[in-house]
Amino acid sequence: MRIIIGQIFRFAIAAGYCDIDPTVSLKGALKTIKHKHMAAIFEPEQIGLLMRSMRLYPYIITRSAMLFSIYTFCRPGEVRMAERGEVDFDKKSGAYRLRK
Repeated sequence: MRIIIGQIFRFAIAAGYCDIDPTVSLKGALKTIKHKHMAAIFEPEQIGLLMRSMRLYPYIITRSAMLFSIYTFCRPGEVRMAERGEVDFDKKSGAYRLRK
């Protein structure tokens, strides 16, 4: 954010809207966040192993949420906040269909 705000202030200085960039004094004062890449599966065999492991998960609510998420490509927040009326159980074609 400091970099983006600094760019805005440098533009404002060039355009004559202000005289100083207050973000210059923050350089070195704020710690840089180290980004951690999330794990991903790319091998088909590993995807099969993951799916079998999900089907064997002992807690039915968690297992159902994981499988629902995989089959519908819904985000975790959408799965948590989904209501029963949003799922069309009548149109069974191998996966759930969300009603909109």
